[in-house]
Amino acid sequence: MRFATVFAILSITVISPAMSANWIATPAVSIEESWDSNIFSTSDNTTSDFITRAVPSLALSLETLKTTVVLDGSLAYEHYSSHSELNGRRSTSAGLSTGKPLQFSPRLSLQPTVRFVESLDSFRRNPLLANPVPGLPPSEVIVTVPTKTRDFSGSLLLTYLLTPNVDLGLGAGGTKRTFLDNDAGTIDSNTVTGNASISYRFTPRFSSGIAVNTSYNKFENDTHSNSYGAGITVRYILSEHYTFDAGAGIDYLRESTSAGKSTTTSPAGQVSLTYDWKDFQAVLLGSYGLTGGGSFGVTTHRGNAQLTLTYQFAQGWWWDLGGSYQINRSLDSPRTEDIITWGGNAGVRYKAADWASFRLAGNIVQQRAQNSIEGSDLDRSSVVLGLELKKDYKLF
Repeated sequence: MRFATVFAILSITVISPAMSANWIATPAVSIEESWDSNIFSTSDNTTSDFITRAVPSLALSLETLKTTVVLDGSLAYEHYSSHSELNGRRSTSAGLSTGKPLQFSPRLSLQPTVRFVESLDSFRRNPLLANPVPGLPPSEVIVTVPTKTRDFSGSLLLTYLLTPNVDLGLGAGGTKRTFLDNDAGTIDSNTVTGNASISYRFTPRFSSGIAVNTSYNKFENDTHSNSYGAGITVRYILSEHYTFDAGAGIDYLRESTSAGKSTTTSPAGQVSLTYDWKDFQAVLLGSYGLTGGGSFGVTTHRGNAQLTLTYQFAQGWWWDLGGSYQINRSLDSPRTEDIITWGGNAGVRYKAADWASFRLAGNIVQQRAQNSIEGSDLDRSSVVLGLELKKDYKLF
């Protein structure tokens, strides 16, 4: 019932009389057989099992305003060979997204995102959540105790062309995380963010500007923080195949806890390098700064790095390769969170028909707590063989 309610609410947000034609419905089902080395995400005494997973889903899409609006929802059911107590629905997700911003006029565009995820496993929850920073991996430490979470997130980005060479950007967003069976010392959190930017195109290939942002973070352990950031942005199209984006600045934080109030500053920035040529794409991403809304009730210094490679090497065949690295370090002393997480994945996909595709993939994650902080070390790997069946149906 909760899933149906959320899906209906999201539908209302995008359906209007002007957008009531050319709807495409895409029902799909994914069937997977996998092996998981650590099904309980524990630090020691790990337990492995074979899992059969069925993921029915439905997507409604509409091509409008020079983009495609997609409303999607899915349920994941799992059957464990040796641990039947885990059988049943393991996650629910629904969301609204657009491939490119909605182009209301040659000058004005708008890009909304909405996401709801309810999951019994933070290892599988993270990939389902959209990151408020476009292109970066989900930023979250894996909780090493099975715990049920409910996440809401949303953002809205407006871009306006002030002059042929000047772009103005305004954005807002928010996240809410609730732990439904709080047995891991985790803390509910709410985050509200806002940002603004202005950029000038000096040449068709080079543009630069300034950006500011703010974030209000509220934790259920009576910790609150406000962060403010400012920096310089740069975009340079190195060639028709290479694009470079970067931003650098400083973050300022005011935090209030039961022990008192404190302030701190931190360098902040993000960078991306994209290579796109024929059937091959490589993307290198990185970021560093202050982040609120984590699972343990503290604001952290958070750094991300990610590399993804995708190549279509034959008709209907693709391989994917990726790696990521993340640090989370709290500001308190002694630190209550000081964790490093890294992982890698590799896979092969084959599209046998317009309605059927196969996937073979492997994934590994390692997480280590620094400075003798206990309870967050993790080793987990999995291998998945899956079949996806889906078909498009024109509704109007």
